[in-house]
Amino acid sequence: MELQNTPKELRMLRRRIRQFRQNVSYQYYEEKSGIVQSGLLSGFKLIDEHTWGQADLLTKLLGLYEQQNLPILGGSSKSTLVDIGAADGYWGVGLVYAGCFDQSVCFEQRGRGRRVIRRTAVANDIREKVRVAGAATFESLQAELGGLYQPEDLFFLIDIEGGEFDLLTFEFLSKYRASEFLIELHTGGDPSAPEKEKRLIQDARKLFNVCVLDDTKRDLRQLRSEIYLPDDLTWLFASEGRGYPMSWLHLSPRSEDAV
Repeated sequence: MELQNTPKELRMLRRRIRQFRQNVSYQYYEEKSGIVQSGLLSGFKLIDEHTWGQADLLTKLLGLYEQQNLPILGGSSKSTLVDIGAADGYWGVGLVYAGCFDQSVCFEQRGRGRRVIRRTAVANDIREKVRVAGAATFESLQAELGGLYQPEDLFFLIDIEGGEFDLLTFEFLSKYRASEFLIELHTGGDPSAPEKEKRLIQDARKLFNVCVLDDTKRDLRQLRSEIYLPDDLTWLFASEGRGYPMSWLHLSPRSEDAV
């Protein structure tokens, strides 16, 4: 079905919705002093400088952000998280705080983002467990990881807005076939992205156990217990404001490569 709204009307509506979500998120942030209230990262403190995903603060504070990934992030046996595209460090610092990983290496190309990651690690008293680096390339990854970590100890969490298709060559995947990966796939706006995604999945199947996840299942019980709104408005906060349906690629090492 084709909507009758014009593209301009839809853009204006999205801006209003995003602003509404952001305003309520900031209000809840102040009420809870930036502390995650429940879920995997319960007790984790978000500092008062936000450079990414301000409208998603509410779901982050409720422990509901990217729900479909939580069992994977919380259930890995890997000791070191390599967060590529770490943004403000919600996962790169938060998962170490929660004890899901012993330590992390956070790659973030934006200088302000790197500063927020460091400040967040200090605020949660785990600065010595979090390393911060710049943009991730094959070369920079080797410089930061080579000689310090074994592939079988690494969990790669990757969210780099389409750059995953360039970074994750067959050579890269082969080098880290004993590692675990969770990759956010970005296929919107690039006509060649579906073919790149197909290539990546084909390469991955030669080396890993492969599972593709989507974000179609949301548990709203915690959200409804905290925010008292009509059902149509409640669903706005279950949204993560994405421009198109997203999927994630989970790669786990085959048994012969895991150790």
